[in-house]
Amino acid sequence: MNVKFVDRKGEQPRGVHFYAEKKVSKLDRFFRSDAEATVTFTNQKKGMVKAEVAVNAGGTLYRGESTTSDANASVDAAITAIERQIRKYKTRLAKRLHNEELTSLLAQEEDEEEQDDITIIRSKKFTLKPMSAEE
Repeated sequence: MNVKFVDRKGEQPRGVHFYAEKKVSKLDRFFRSDAEATVTFTNQKKGMVKAEVAVNAGGTLYRGESTTSDANASVDAAITAIERQIRKYKTRLAKRLHNEELTSLLAQEEDEEEQDDITIIRSKKFTLKPMSAEE
């Protein structure tokens, strides 16, 4: 996973960047190698640090942010939010795929039943005369 760091309103220590890279790399198990992560640190008033983590994987964007007095705690909270989003998305996808499989299986069974049970009992023919516009 490619990780980019952006520091706004001041620089973060190198140890914070190393810690954030270690935490973000744990998200690698959810994605293929084409995922890109951007970690943005913003120094705010009263010693608060805002950490924004955005992971772009296969056209899907997962984003988490947190503001605390400790940069490492902000990264942890943002990563937790992203993990929650990933689990939610994967569960939703699995349910949808499961429902699609069930409906396709049911449709196949109905088609097979219809093909096996069709017997012609009686057929009728009618001769129709054309109608005029007044009728």
